[in-house]
Amino acid sequence: MALAIGRGKRAFIAGKTGSGKTRAALFLLHHMRDYPVYIFDTKIEPAFKQILGPLAEIVDGIAGYDPQKAKKPFVILRPSAQEATDPQFIDSIVFRVHDSVEGCTIYIDEAYQLHLHGRAGPGIIGALTRGRSRDQTVILSSQRPAWISGFCMTEADKFFIFRLGDLKDRKRLREFIPDDSILDVPPKYHFWHYDVQDDDATLYKPFPLSIGSDTQADLAKLIDGAPISQRLKRKSLTLL
Repeated sequence: MALAIGRGKRAFIAGKTGSGKTRAALFLLHHMRDYPVYIFDTKIEPAFKQILGPLAEIVDGIAGYDPQKAKKPFVILRPSAQEATDPQFIDSIVFRVHDSVEGCTIYIDEAYQLHLHGRAGPGIIGALTRGRSRDQTVILSSQRPAWISGFCMTEADKFFIFRLGDLKDRKRLREFIPDDSILDVPPKYHFWHYDVQDDDATLYKPFPLSIGSDTQADLAKLIDGAPISQRLKRKSLTLL
């Protein structure tokens, strides 16, 4: 799959609410090669639970969570109302995951909520930089790229750009993508895909809503009650 995010890579998904970025994230996360996938769900997005279903465990209140005990391929981390007001605290949990589990995927659903005065914290920075040596894949998502640290975008290997109503957000992305075409607003649910290695921005049709029974069946093999971090699943599981 040309759009797949490779192991140890970084991706940035941008788009306003309702543009299709959550659908894209779920499709891409289903086709990752590194599990567990830790989803930082600061907005309490119902689609994660609805679509991932029994493949996911939900953690409400993340202060005492131990990332090494994940027993399902997806872990939805939902900060409590109090925790959600503290970006430094949530960032510290990102650091905990980064420091605890090799060969995993970290997905942050709204990256600006982990920024303090426009700056990324040590958790995000650690995952984006040192996470490469720990075989960690990192995906950041945001509806307001203008509020995101440039560091998050200079580290990205791939960009998925959906509709952004504010020209400031499109111009912010243009600072890191040398292609004026991304300044054009794509049709509904369509998106620009930019691969840094290929240095090319391409307009794509919407991601499919369905994931595929083969992929679901492969993921179900990971649910056997043992912590995923203690198993050599990456050597035996083929998802693509």
